[in-house]
Amino acid sequence: MSWAKAVLTTVGLLLFTSTARGDTDTVLVRDFNFFPASLTIRPGDKVVWKFIQACCIDHTVTRTASPMSWNSGSLAVGETFELVFPTAGTFAYHCIPHQAIGMTGSITVEPIRASTLGWLGLFLLAASLTAAGIYVLGYKRQSA
Repeated sequence: MSWAKAVLTTVGLLLFTSTARGDTDTVLVRDFNFFPASLTIRPGDKVVWKFIQACCIDHTVTRTASPMSWNSGSLAVGETFELVFPTAGTFAYHCIPHQAIGMTGSITVEPIRASTLGWLGLFLLAASLTAAGIYVLGYKRQSA
């Protein structure tokens, strides 16, 4: 095993053990409400708003504040609107026609914590560093 392979193996294991992102969460839009009204996700997760109103009332999913403003436009039963949230923060939103009657919601994107590797990730990291150390020691013995 060459030095380059040992480094690539270590980098690969670090990438492999990082926490996967990209979950999808659903918010239902029905009866002048967002269900759930508050949702907590992680950076990189996608939120899909699904319009399931029983009748013929259109709604919007709108945020006018910075950062990350958006407007779904008027959507009817069966339609969806989706966004990926790349950064941490709290993002309040509303339905334009029904904000005055309390049709509001919020998405809280929690920051990624350094401790998200977990036990398996830490074990694989330690194993790869040990293997790299053994290789370096063996290489130094051959060179001497």
